[in-house]
Amino acid sequence: MKNLKAFFLFFFVFVTLNAQQLEIWKNYTNTNDVRKIALSGNDLWAVTSGGLFRYNLTGKTFSFYTKSENLSSQNLTAIAVDGNGQVWVGSGEGYINIINPADGSVKKIFDIYNSSMTQKGINDFLVSGDTLFVSHGFGLSLINTGTMEFMDNVIKFGNLQTETSVTSVSRYGKIFACLNGGLAIQKQGTSSLFSPDSWDSYSSNGLQFNKTVSFNNSIYVATNSGLYTFNAGIFSQFLLGGVNIVDLAVNGSYLYILTPATLYRYSTTLETVADIGSAVNSFSSLAAGGDFVFASSDNGITQVSNAGTSKISTNSPAANTFMNMDIDANGNLWAGTGKDGYGKGAIFFNGTEWTNYYDETKPAPGNDFHNVYAGTDGTVYWMNWGQGYSTFKNNQITAYNTINTPMVGIKDNLSFLVISDIKNDSKGNTWFVDLWPADQNVLWELKTDGTWQNFTFPNITVSQLFYKLVIDKFSTKWVTVQANIEGGNKGIIAFNESSSNPMYNFYSTADGLNSDIVNCLTLDSRGYLWIGTSSGINYIPDTSNPRIYSVAYNTGIKYQNITSMAVDALDQKWVGTKTGLFVLSPDCITQIKHYDITNSPLPSDEITSVVVDKRKGIAYIGTDYGLTVLKTDFVEPKESFDEIITYPSPYIVGDGKGTLLKIDGLVQNSSIKIISLKGELVAEFKTSGGRIGFWDGRDLNGTYVPSGVYYLIAYDQEGNNVAKAKIAVIKK
Repeated sequence: MKNLKAFFLFFFVFVTLNAQQLEIWKNYTNTNDVRKIALSGNDLWAVTSGGLFRYNLTGKTFSFYTKSENLSSQNLTAIAVDGNGQVWVGSGEGYINIINPADGSVKKIFDIYNSSMTQKGINDFLVSGDTLFVSHGFGLSLINTGTMEFMDNVIKFGNLQTETSVTSVSRYGKIFACLNGGLAIQKQGTSSLFSPDSWDSYSSNGLQFNKTVSFNNSIYVATNSGLYTFNAGIFSQFLLGGVNIVDLAVNGSYLYILTPATLYRYSTTLETVADIGSAVNSFSSLAAGGDFVFASSDNGITQVSNAGTSKISTNSPAANTFMNMDIDANGNLWAGTGKDGYGKGAIFFNGTEWTNYYDETKPAPGNDFHNVYAGTDGTVYWMNWGQGYSTFKNNQITAYNTINTPMVGIKDNLSFLVISDIKNDSKGNTWFVDLWPADQNVLWELKTDGTWQNFTFPNITVSQLFYKLVIDKFSTKWVTVQANIEGGNKGIIAFNESSSNPMYNFYSTADGLNSDIVNCLTLDSRGYLWIGTSSGINYIPDTSNPRIYSVAYNTGIKYQNITSMAVDALDQKWVGTKTGLFVLSPDCITQIKHYDITNSPLPSDEITSVVVDKRKGIAYIGTDYGLTVLKTDFVEPKESFDEIITYPSPYIVGDGKGTLLKIDGLVQNSSIKIISLKGELVAEFKTSGGRIGFWDGRDLNGTYVPSGVYYLIAYDQEGNNVAKAKIAVIKK
């Protein structure tokens, strides 16, 4: 009974600890994919596929805003700055957020997001006086920028179709609204915009209207087939016939015209101002003021002045897709970005700066690095979807494919080599999984002497694909098998080539797997093999004598599609799913936390990859909408005591905040005693096993200790390794 009581006391403290400690978040995204920009004084604001940033033109400094800075979404599509300096941003889901640049606070409007409409993304903003015109997926809304209340909603414009997406709105005395399918102009003298009769409407006759401006007393209309003038209800083609005009802006005596590839200006003749510079990039919007014109693109912002052009770009990952990740020996993050022509190379992050190994001149699949592995000898492997793999070591990149390795590609294209996974074994040999080899040599070993050895598996069919690999402490290779057509055998293969203990076993639902669709494998510190399937988690406690078990289903994991798994310094399991991130106890019996988009800065509930840096206690959580970094106190313990650091100091208890005293510098499975200056035992407990432990300021009876100075004594399981510290406590 005593042990059971101690267990429940520990569990209560542990859960409370987690609730308080796992909340240090930071999101990282591609902020060079700029969709819209707005100029306000010396600040240029930009909304991107990865959030919002501000660029100060004078100081040349950046500020970033994502879900970790309390935005509702990072998929931003519209921006405007009102007369009070508030920054309005809209998202593809229909969220509207208002940022106060002075203190970073965010106010939120959910009305459009919560509407029953199917298409409710925010397309554009226009500020006119104290009114914000919101162009969105089913019409136009007017919001008072002071009260943030809706003043009017328009879903039908004249004779145009009801609930049509509004692309943009301009105001030149009257309101001009560009819609999918036409142009609507406010009738003279109308006060309410809600009535369809308040609008004159003009069919587009197949054109897509993107923007209207007033220039030299004429109305110009940007369309997907050139620049038009509009006069007395008649559209007349003016310039750039057949070219998609994405935005217009007037600055001084010039009309600036933006196409996906080129920025022009027009006064009396058409001049080219800037080109995008690469066929893989595309301009998206304009902002103009003073001596500057800015053109946003999916590769940063081009700044234009009389002095010429320059580039504004952020230091950020090249993609928002973090398909697979790994941590190298120095604690740096590596990530693969995609496949099937959508990859953006390999990504490196040292905790401060990003380096993107992406070649814009290389056609797909040249940048399709979909997986990465940080080897035990310092080599980092980048796996490519079609062109083999590359190694990165000592800042040197070396490519390997079907020409300089014995591996072959797929049956229909022998040079199309997909390496799906790579691992080192305990002897330093490197093992490769060939996804779909024409010669059926699924597994290859590159020995330390430079020689290759190939292995095939029995009963391979053309429908089988081979993906994930782990190597256990018995040198058994565990490989996941999926199928590219119906009917192929799916599950896990266990393979050991040892002459003394050879093994080949195939495991599926018939052997206890919850599902034969296995997405991920991971080993914990005890050597348990954890198996993430499309329907929950299985595990094998002893991989030398495999028997498959299913985890308890009281953790919220039942039937979850497990996409990735990682193990932290305390052997806790970090489990990515299609419904967010689960943190489970070492045995997966207890759910410690479930994070999703509603209770955390995660940009998406669909987790693509998870890795944990055990030495730093940092969890990296990858999605298709960016990376979330979660700093925890789950850090690898020290090998021996050095210095025990406690904080906060002084430690205040009884103030209603429930602050825990953090004890840093512990060895594995440390025990703690709190002793009064009189030598009396005040509290005694065992820590959770990592470098950091906690005390709640209570004595053995569960009462907050009185103010005073206390000794803290930490010792290991044998009592041979001991460290001491002093604690100053103030009781409120």
